Order: sequence, then C-alpha cells, then structure tokens
Amino acid sequence: AGETCVEAREVLRQELEHQLHSIFLIQRSTIEQVLYQRLKKDLLRKMRRKKRELNVKEKLRMLHAAMGDYDQQVGELQPFFVSNPERDRAEKRLSELQWGIGDTTEAKEMMQRWKMG
Repeated sequence: AGETCVEAREVLRQELEHQLHSIFLIQRSTIEQVLYQRLKKDLLRKMRRKKRELNVKEKLRMLHAAMGDYDQQVGELQPFFVSNPERDRAEKRLSELQWGIGDTTEAKEMMQRWKMG
C-alpha cells in the first residue's frame, strides 16, 4: 500500500506540474501580447511626437524596457519547475515589431503626412 501511495502521489505531482505549466504558458503569452501592443503604441507615439522615424538607439531602448517588463512579470508567475520562460520567443517577436515599425500602416500614413505637411 505504501508503494501505491508513493506512485499515486508522483502521478498527481506530474499532473499538477503539467497543468501549472499550461497555465503559465497562457499567462506568458498574454503578457507578451500586452507588451507587444504597448510597445507598438509607444513607438508610434514617439514617432508622432518627434515627427520622424526613430533611430536605432531609441528603438533599442524601448525594446530593452519592454523586455525588462517581460522578465519581471513572467518571473513573478514562473513556477520553479519551468526551466524555459520562452523569453527568446518574446524577444524575437518584440524585436521584429520595433525594427519593422516603419512598415506598419500607421507609421506609413504618418510619414506620408509629414512629407505633405
């Protein structure tokens, strides 16, 4: 009976870890989505304010700030048994956004207005 109890406890532990890992991945994804939208809004707002495209240093500073927020928020939620918080995935996505912000519809419309104005 003792071994059965140990086995049952191990199965339960694995199941709980699996469920917590799934919840964590959903939360992580939500954090990434929110930061993506916020970074996009912030980049466009800064372009609007400066009436020009942002330089590399400005974009990188904003990306690093967003990744700092990601690390903090994900770190608070990450269970001890989850080794990969998928930071590389979030960084790649946010990086693509900040490098490509000039190609967004909103940025193109803004730049067109600056040329005309």
